Amino acid sequence: VCISDIKLTGELLESIKPTLLAAAKDYPKIHRIWDFIIGEVFPLTNNRELSTNRLESITSEQESYLHNLIDFINELFIISHEKRSVAMHLIIQLITICPANYLSICITEPFISCLVTIRSSKTHLLYGLGQQIISQLVESVRCSSELTLAAVT
Repeated sequence: VCISDIKLTGELLESIKPTLLAAAKDYPKIHRIWDFIIGEVFPLTNNRELSTNRLESITSEQESYLHNLIDFINELFIISHEKRSVAMHLIIQLITICPANYLSICITEPFISCLVTIRSSKTHLLYGLGQQIISQLVESVRCSSELTLAAVT
């Protein structure tokens, strides 16, 4: 099987879940496997890195991959602080390159709930990360009113 023939389905993510969860154990270092997983949704650059530019649009296949990936990431919010931290970083990566009309797929209830919980107490273990994520979120959408509107709706 050629790697380019593998499709990012919910079943595939479920089958490699133990590997992906193990990749979260090195937090705060984010394992490179996540770049390749996200690269299935949003194409990697010629240097096999994630783009830093927001995309204008995505195909229906990429949208399907995005939904599958977000469903998987949402599961990380209920496991542990370590996994929540990885999930937060992955969501912010997706938000920074996702086309504006797809931001609502990335900004999910588990993501918002986690941010609210983290920010509710300065003594929370992930409080600093919550501040960083909010700053990155604001920075990534403030360049246009369309992005800001998409992020808050």
